[in-house]
Amino acid sequence: MGRNRRGDPTGTPRSSQAGQSYGPMDGFLQTPADTRDEAGDPKMAAHSAATGDTPASTLEGIGDELRTIAASMATKADLLVLTTTIQDALRAEMAGIRTEVTAQGTRIQELEHSHEAHTARLVATDTAVARQGVLLLQLRRAVEDLDNRGRRCNIRVRGLPEAEGEEDVEDTLTALFRMILPADTSLALRYERAHRALRPRSLEDGPRDIICCIHSFATKDAIMKAARAQPTWDYHGAQGHWGPARGRNAHPADVGEDHRRDLHNDAVRRRKAEIDDRHPDAAHPPAS
Repeated sequence: MGRNRRGDPTGTPRSSQAGQSYGPMDGFLQTPADTRDEAGDPKMAAHSAATGDTPASTLEGIGDELRTIAASMATKADLLVLTTTIQDALRAEMAGIRTEVTAQGTRIQELEHSHEAHTARLVATDTAVARQGVLLLQLRRAVEDLDNRGRRCNIRVRGLPEAEGEEDVEDTLTALFRMILPADTSLALRYERAHRALRPRSLEDGPRDIICCIHSFATKDAIMKAARAQPTWDYHGAQGHWGPARGRNAHPADVGEDHRRDLHNDAVRRRKAEIDDRHPDAAHPPAS
């Protein structure tokens, strides 16, 4: 009894442990503890020797279990079918990806060609715009030249006081031109038109200029030659000067120094009038 207690510290009978069943393979699935006990107990030697031969029923049960396990395992054909199925799925996915990549490549090529075409068109447009700017400047100069050529018979008289009522501008101009022309001249003073500058009368800016168009260029040229010798005049106590009536945008190289100064003064007055119209409070600040 003491040996049983030392061999089994838990006090559990050996018969209860040996009674556990593991199926037909119980003879091959013994625990290490059971093996040690059987090896260490000389009294069990005879029992081990008696059970050395495995019964045929046990072998048949093991064979059935092995056949069941083997039947449940996948065969080579099953693995081949599974592999083929996976490969087909991957091929289908790769074919779709290749189609999408090819379509994206085609779209990218089309975008690149379109970008190149737009870039070339933009460069051509910029070149055309730059050339149009040069042509526009040349056209503007040509139009100004034609405008000035149309005014080649014009004379502008400045500083002549305006009458209170109606005035005969042609008679006044004739008397003024006779003052500077030689006494023996036989030039006929005929006017295509003669009028004051087309702007409202203003006390601050002084009298409006008189612009006249002489019928004959020879007469106009003779008047301007006499005017260069006498740039200012005194007519009934009023002093002024004259010059060719050029366009507002006449090039400075085409006009004299006096006329350039007059053009500048006119531009300054126009600019001041525009500022006063836009900012009336600044033109007439309130008294403090």
